[in-house]
Amino acid sequence: MKRHVTSFAYAAAFVGTMFVTANANATVSLGSVDDFQDGTTQSWAGGSSPTNIATGGPAGAGDQYLELSSTGTKPVGSKNEDQWIGDLTAAGITSVEADVANFGPDPLELRAFVVETGFASRYTSTSSITIPTGGAWIHVVFDLSPAGMTLVGGTTPSVTTALSSVQTFLFRHQPGAPQDVGAAPNIVGQMGIDNITATPEPATLGLLAIGAMTALRRRAKRA
Repeated sequence: MKRHVTSFAYAAAFVGTMFVTANANATVSLGSVDDFQDGTTQSWAGGSSPTNIATGGPAGAGDQYLELSSTGTKPVGSKNEDQWIGDLTAAGITSVEADVANFGPDPLELRAFVVETGFASRYTSTSSITIPTGGAWIHVVFDLSPAGMTLVGGTTPSVTTALSSVQTFLFRHQPGAPQDVGAAPNIVGQMGIDNITATPEPATLGLLAIGAMTALRRRAKRA
């Protein structure tokens, strides 16, 4: 029994190492993680004044996170045009997960939003995720599969094409029905976000873990 537990732990470490390596690429890769422990905003930008906060993330003291703030003259959200762009479909990415906390006075409704290269089309996650007030960290998952996205603007309405050619990726507060990027309301709000992770569907994740364990077992036999 102890041997099986150890093998599983090594497999998990192997998968984790693969994910960290993928994050070094210029465009998004399966398992890419932004945890803000380097003290920067990790290329997240926008009108909500993204700021790296040195402590108080979901892991507590010393856990850095990204804070987004609005005094009522802009929406709450952030965009990335660096490591979160490219071909999500080829990378096997069907969702993005994150830890979020709402420090503002009103609930937030978050959506993920993608802009196709050349602004040809814009898609947002069909379902919003409500983030209650109170400042507690919660884990959220945004569905980026073709079935989970809604067209809100553009001249070439193909969700598969858009997900294969992302030039801008955003998180934003946008309540109600899905709308184009300019429809996000100006509000007074403040939120934290951390551990932004590119993830596959559960079946794919299981195959990655099985593959990692198989590779480790073969390596052990050769040794």
